[in-house]
This record gives sequence, C-alpha cells and structure tokens, in this order.
Amino acid sequence: MRLSLSDPISALGPIALRYARALTTAGISSIRDLLFYYPYRYEDWSHVTPVAALVPGTEATVQGAITSLNPVRVPWRRQPNIEALLTDAHGGTVRVRWFNSPFLVKSLPVGTRLLLAGKVERVKGVLQFIHPQWEKTAAGAAAQKKTRLVPVYHLCGKLTQKTVRYLAETALTRLSSVPDYLPPWLVTDARLRRLDAALRAIHLPADWATLREAEKRLKFDELFFLQLRGARARQEISQLRSLPLAFDRRAVKAFVESLPFSLTQAQRKAAWEIIQDVGKTTPMNRLLEGDVGSGKTAVAAIASFHAAQRGCQVAYLAPTSILAVQHFETFCKLFQGTHITIALLTQGDTRIRNQESGIRNNESEKIAKKGLYALIAAGEIDIVIGTHALLSETVTIPNLTLVIVDEQHRFGVRQRHHLLKQDSTVPHLLSMTATPIPRSLALVAYGDLDLSILDEMPKGRAAITTAIVGPSQRAAAYALIHEELEKGRQAFIVCPLIDPSDTLGVKSVREETERLKREHFPQSSLAMLHGRMNAQKKDDVMREFSEGRIQVLVATPVVEVGIDVANATVMLIEGAERFGLAQLHQLRGRVGRSTYPSHCLLATDTESEAAIARLHAVVSSHNGFALAEQDLALRGPGEVYGTAQAGFLDSLKIAKLTDAIILKQSKEAVARLMAHDPTLERYPALRARLAQFEQSVHLE
Repeated sequence: MRLSLSDPISALGPIALRYARALTTAGISSIRDLLFYYPYRYEDWSHVTPVAALVPGTEATVQGAITSLNPVRVPWRRQPNIEALLTDAHGGTVRVRWFNSPFLVKSLPVGTRLLLAGKVERVKGVLQFIHPQWEKTAAGAAAQKKTRLVPVYHLCGKLTQKTVRYLAETALTRLSSVPDYLPPWLVTDARLRRLDAALRAIHLPADWATLREAEKRLKFDELFFLQLRGARARQEISQLRSLPLAFDRRAVKAFVESLPFSLTQAQRKAAWEIIQDVGKTTPMNRLLEGDVGSGKTAVAAIASFHAAQRGCQVAYLAPTSILAVQHFETFCKLFQGTHITIALLTQGDTRIRNQESGIRNNESEKIAKKGLYALIAAGEIDIVIGTHALLSETVTIPNLTLVIVDEQHRFGVRQRHHLLKQDSTVPHLLSMTATPIPRSLALVAYGDLDLSILDEMPKGRAAITTAIVGPSQRAAAYALIHEELEKGRQAFIVCPLIDPSDTLGVKSVREETERLKREHFPQSSLAMLHGRMNAQKKDDVMREFSEGRIQVLVATPVVEVGIDVANATVMLIEGAERFGLAQLHQLRGRVGRSTYPSHCLLATDTESEAAIARLHAVVSSHNGFALAEQDLALRGPGEVYGTAQAGFLDSLKIAKLTDAIILKQSKEAVARLMAHDPTLERYPALRARLAQFEQSVHLE
C-alpha cells in the first residue's frame, strides 16, 4: 500500500508499532515527522578494508563471515560478552566483541556474512573491534549495496539505529510522492534539488556529493522559512498603527540627568533609537540586546518616562514575580522626584508608588487587586510592572502605548492584538534579552525585530574573578564559599541535572543539596531550585534567596535569567564543560551585581584538553558577545542555546547560522518572493508549509 506524508507512523507496520512509545518521545508520529528526522552524522562504510591492512586507533569497515561465536562470562557483568572471529575473503581474521548482547548467539550463527564498522583497537597485542555496528550481507553484487554511507540518528528509549534506518528506508520505498512546497522557479534559480530527492539522499545517500546537495536543499529550506516568517511579520506589523509620541527633549534630558549614574554611549544610542521609533505611526518592534549588567533597565526606564510624561500608559512584563518586584523597586528609585505613578501587579503582591504617598502596599490582596484594576482602567497608573498576568482579561489598560517585555522576545503580533487600545492602534513593543546572541544569529532568528545592542558596561561594577576548579581544588572552592558566607554574602551552586544519572556521571541538584548540607555546610541554610518545581514554589525559593534567608542556592541553569541578588558573590558551576560558553557567561552574570568582589568557579573533572581550552576562554574573556560568537562557530546555535531560547532555534535541525552562502541565498529568495507575491496567494502549498513552520516553533 502506498503512503502519504500525513499517514501515521504506525502505517509502516509491526516494527513501528513495537517502538511507538520511543518514536513518540523522539517527536515522530507521522511519516512526515520521520522523513524530517535527519541523521546528525554518517559513517563511511563505502570503503572495505582487508583485515590484514587494519591499523589500530582508526575507524574501518571490514567484510567477511563469522567463523566462531561464543558467549564469555565475566564475573562483574550480569550478561555475558559475545566474542566472535570474522574472516574476510583474503583469509584475514579479526576478533569482535559485543557487550550486553546475548541475542547475537542466535542472530549470528557461524557462517553468517557481515559488514562490520567501528574503531580498531589493540588489546593485549590482538587487533579487535569492540561493540561495532554491523549488518548482514550476501555474497557478490548484493553485498556491495551494503557498502555505503550509513546514517546515524539521535536515539531515545529503546530505539536502535537499525530500527530508524529500516523505517526511513521503508517509508521512502512506499511513499507515493513528496510534494515540493517551494515554487519551481525558486528551486531552479537557487540550483536546489527537489524535495523528494533531497529527503531520499539525506537518509540513503549514494555518495558524499549527493549528500552535500541534499544538505544544501534542506538547510536552504530552514533558513528560508526563518527569514520568510520574519518578512511576513514585518509586513503585518507595517499595516498596523500606533500612537506616535512627540519627543520632549527638555523633559527627557532632565530625567536622564536625575539618574544616579552616567549613561554609556551604547545606552544613549539605544534610547535615542527607541525614542525615534515610538515617534512614528508604525509600531516599534525592537529587541534591546545587552550583556549581563550592561544597563538595559535604565534604557527601559527612559523609554517608560518618555511615554508616561506624554500621558500614556506603559506595561512592563517580567518573566518571574521576583524579577517583577526587583524592577518595581528599581523604577521607584529612578523615578523619585517625578509625578509618574508606578504599580506592581503579581499573583501575590500589589503595590503603588507615586509622588504624594510614596510606596503603598495594600494589606488585603483581594481588595488591593480589585482597587488596582480600577486605577489602571481609569488611566491613573502610568507604569504597571508585572508578569504575563498583565495580559489577563481582568486587566484593562486603556491608554497603553508601550509594552516592554523582559526575556520573552517571542511576544508577537497576536499578543499585541490582545492589548488593543482601540480598533485602529496597537502598542509599541520593546523586547529585551541578556542572552549574548551573535548579530548574525539575531538578524535571522529575529528577522521581524529591529536590533539595538548594549556593548559597553557601566562603570562601578565589581570585578568577577573566574577560575577553573579541578578535583584537587574542590576543598579550596568550598573554603572560599565559607569565607563569603561568613562575610554575610550568598552563593549559587549550579548542577547540570535535577536527578542523579548513572550514565552521564555528572552531579545533580538533589544529591548535591543533600551532600553539601551534610558534608560542607551543615550550619548554613541551603535550598534547591529546578524546573520541575511549580511556579509558586520557585518564586518562594527565589524570594527567600533574594531576601537573604537562604545562603546557598543549589540549582539547575534555571537561575540563568530571572533572579538578581546583589549580595550573591560566588557562582560555582559543576560539570562546567557540559555548558556552552555563552551559557557559562550568563550564569557568571548572576554574581558581581554590586560593589562586592565576586567569584565564578568552573568545576570540572574532565581530562579533555579541548574542553579545558574552552573553559579557559571563559576565564580570559568577560565579553559575552565574543564568547557567543566563538561558541556559535564551535558548536552551532542549537548546542549553544539549548532550550533556553525555546522556539526560535527549534527549526534549525540541519542548518547553522554559519552557513553564510546559503543564508545569503535564502535571504535573496525571500526578498524576490515578497516582491512577487507578498500574500503567497499564488503558492498555497508554500503558505500551508509556512503555517506548519510557525506552529512548530511556537510563535505567537
């Protein structure tokens, strides 16, 4: 029976049903999902090496017949090892060993012809393959079909490479057709392979040249849709209208001069770009990107003052309640001496600050919220700071003209419509991020946003001493934390995992919290923080840490954003080699937020020279953008940013932002398409695929 892309994966038969749970975990529920589940590397089985020519320490492929196979009991293993001898056509014999594979006794009887691929080892003077990949072959011409480039996939659950390869090959064999969503003229002009040929070659490549052509087409598609989404969003935004705000130079200058610090040139430039944007009838859609501690909040305050002193309302959305409180307290200090009223609205806290009454915190939360809702709806609150609860139906902000979103850059057109003031106008939008994103990545991933970058640091920030901590320096690291705690300071300890893992061998939050409390900090207050905790519990822990009631916070990288504790002076990162350079820099930025000297300790047990060299890059550089560029080149955007930026990089399964030629080519293609047919009405297949793409990357 012929298949279509929309058919469920179960249509591939009993094997697909047997592995249904693991396939679902891998995100494969349809034939389309399977074919767009790309291999991440390939093993070259196209060159068969005679056994006599094998070289220890190299990867090799050999072909021959099993001449001996026996289980060998090992005292410390539950399952026997399987040891075999394989003899090739030239009479050469090599030993082969497999672990935890007792089924091979029945699967590979003596006489079975195999193709083996793996690393050649010399153990006690004897050449052997240890746990190699294998496939059964026939003799003669049939065997040559097996000697090819073999795809290697990411696995989960009980999936095996053979299972995924079999399912992909079966799907390609039985598929009736793969409709190409790109216009024929675009495919021809860009010299791309057709989609069906590219998908076949990515899973069943005939040779390296064919594979590279397939990769080019699929990379083009990913970068093309990222940029097409940005172009379409810009088009939609350009059709909306916002209230233009006239610039009162004297008032803004007086506010800037009242700030308790001097602005950097980067802050002045960013503030001016924002003021120019909000002076237009086209809605501002700007991303303010600044390294940790570069002064984004001050720029947001200037933009807020500019809107509020014109009689407009501002909504400032923070990712967590604790950060909303911190922003409220900061704004209250910066707006002293003005007549601007500021309010805080979170799930558990409501406050109002104005010139006459100072900060007023209502005792009855229920009454306070109702009263605050009424004041906001009456236009008496100029700036309201809170979490995304501000978007609820119960909150009406009639004169809303500026929305500032902290660390939520995918706040988009649909959410703007939710904040409509009237039928014809929408608020201006300023998004902010402390994640150091290379400009090349930001211009593509956020193609619908204008970009302002704060690449200078304000004066007066404490220096952060960064050091690599090996196993022999661990005691000294704990001693340093003790010294800081005795001074009344606080510390972060970050672990890669929540729960212990036998396979990964890295420290987890749960076991480290117990061990540290028991062995090193019995007299100190410790708490743990991780992503599986509910939002209220996380807020409670962060609030207690912010207030100084918790001295040591043991956490996953969830603390990367959303917590600002000036009293924290030590950041110890366990398994530091497992993090990207940009993420290590982000974590380091949680300390050094005051005048106190601070420390970032990169703890590692690795002996890898390459991993240690990467950590030395963090020690020697405090420039987040430079580290992000380095990590982007070394590891690719998906590895650098992981799930911290969920959504905007999910679509890059095969492309990289360093694919400069394809990036330029796809950008030119988008420009031609938008000039030719901006509504995509002539290309329904392309429009449907774009809708699927936007849904897959969680765009709002």
